[in-house]
Amino acid sequence: MIGAPYLAGISAGIMILGFTIGYETHRLQSVDNKNKAIQAVQKKYDDLVQKNADLGLAYAMKKEEVVTRTITQIKEVPRYVTKEAVAKCTVPTGFVRVYNASALQEDTSPEPGIDDTPSQVGLDTIAQVSVTNNGTCNKYREQIIALQEYITEIQK
Repeated sequence: MIGAPYLAGISAGIMILGFTIGYETHRLQSVDNKNKAIQAVQKKYDDLVQKNADLGLAYAMKKEEVVTRTITQIKEVPRYVTKEAVAKCTVPTGFVRVYNASALQEDTSPEPGIDDTPSQVGLDTIAQVSVTNNGTCNKYREQIIALQEYITEIQK
């Protein structure tokens, strides 16, 4: 016959073994949950990196398109603003003063009165400057759109 102390020892051993198995199972599930959480965070990070790359590429392509279009338009100014048109159109100094002041965000001249004297600036120069300025504005517009899209993507 098996003695009570022996059975008690076996019972204790079985309890310890059961506790150990339960603990190890819980620990493994906990490790598994942590690994799944790490994988989920890594996937989200990888997705953001990919979205960032996609948005960056889209912006670079739009920017290149704007730059190419601007360069083409500057080259076409002589075709649309001919020497004859430049000769016929006198650009007043007052116009140049207001145009420059607005570009620099300054006040116009402190000199009172209208200045209709002919400037040395031709109509073709004004067209080239306008095309260049519009091209710069369009590049900034595309940059802002890209930043807005990026912010929208990272907030998802």
